[in-house]
Amino acid sequence: MPASSTLQLILLLLSAISQNLVVSAFSMSSNSRKEIYNIPGSGWKGKDWNWGYGNGTGHDCAMICRRRWGTKKDRQALINALSSPKPVAATESTIEDLDDMRDPPFEEVKLVLGLAWQNGRCNGSD
Repeated sequence: MPASSTLQLILLLLSAISQNLVVSAFSMSSNSRKEIYNIPGSGWKGKDWNWGYGNGTGHDCAMICRRRWGTKKDRQALINALSSPKPVAATESTIEDLDDMRDPPFEEVKLVLGLAWQNGRCNGSD
């Protein structure tokens, strides 16, 4: 599958997922899971995130992300996980409960999307 088709599919899936989460996202508590790959201080609002630079928690998370989703088989598994999520139990009532069950976690999905956009900008495929 060409890179542009893969990116379009990822964007379509993320759009569908985000539409389902918009209402719940505004009710998130400050205790919600925001760290990525269990790296302390990681996350889009982290003071050491430094997106786009060669140091900081953003760089550390990007390296892990690229390894985790580095093969075509792994990326196909990601698309399958996003397009066919596991059923959620009726007892999971908050966004935090839902995110604890999500695999991959939504913060990681946002990182994948950010890296895809960054890659498209850098290689001219956007």
